[in-house]
Amino acid sequence: MLSSNVILHCLDTNHLTDFNDYIVDSKNLKIPFQMDNKYYQFNANTDELFEHSDLAAAIMVTSLKNKTAGDVITKAELPNDYFFSGECSNHWVRINIDNTVPVNVAGQAAFTKYKDKEFFIDFPFGKNNRAFPGLIIAAKKGVGGSEEVVWYRNYKAAREAAQKFADALKGTACANQGLVIDVVSLKTVPVTQGNKTGWTIGAGVAGGTAIAVGLLVSNPVGWVIASIAAAGGAAATAIAPKSLADLQQVMILDGPYLIK
Repeated sequence: MLSSNVILHCLDTNHLTDFNDYIVDSKNLKIPFQMDNKYYQFNANTDELFEHSDLAAAIMVTSLKNKTAGDVITKAELPNDYFFSGECSNHWVRINIDNTVPVNVAGQAAFTKYKDKEFFIDFPFGKNNRAFPGLIIAAKKGVGGSEEVVWYRNYKAAREAAQKFADALKGTACANQGLVIDVVSLKTVPVTQGNKTGWTIGAGVAGGTAIAVGLLVSNPVGWVIASIAAAGGAAATAIAPKSLADLQQVMILDGPYLIK
């Protein structure tokens, strides 16, 4: 319940930097409350707190350096050709993923929950794309091994993994290509409330509560928090390329981390 309330009331697109810096990056979150006309403070360990969150956060590499936290990336914005070199991440993975390619090496160092897996950047649309261009894919070792999108229910763990991934790619063949790393929400869908349209994150918290994001009339009005039933569907239990084949957009939760 505490994790649900923190995400519901603190995850604000106008203040995502504050959310990341002062809540996600903290060791303990101080929560004031009142009881029997007296004021108290509850200290919540954020490592434990985010173990109970479900934001379906993935790691993404793009060349969209002008995008920041709170922005939506749509299919139409992404290039139809490779935006990363084959020396950075393999362009062909069916038979083998090179053990020395930086994305694979960095992925094995950063994404430790994916044991005995190899990693590559998802391909552009029309180039044997798996799920959504730029997402990091984990593949089981061996010819034709099963594949899945690298993602985390625990948003704090996703940010820590993204930062390790970015650090591991510094000075490699991925550097100086204009590439950036973002942490993105996978369950981002369009929504309409009355005469306002925008996006929601189906966060899988608070019994299916979704967060309505950036609802618009003619000008942005910031985030509107609303209980929109089934906006994001059920909590993600088995996200994989097959279930994400029709993914049309993601939302940046943190980034960009420049690969340099």
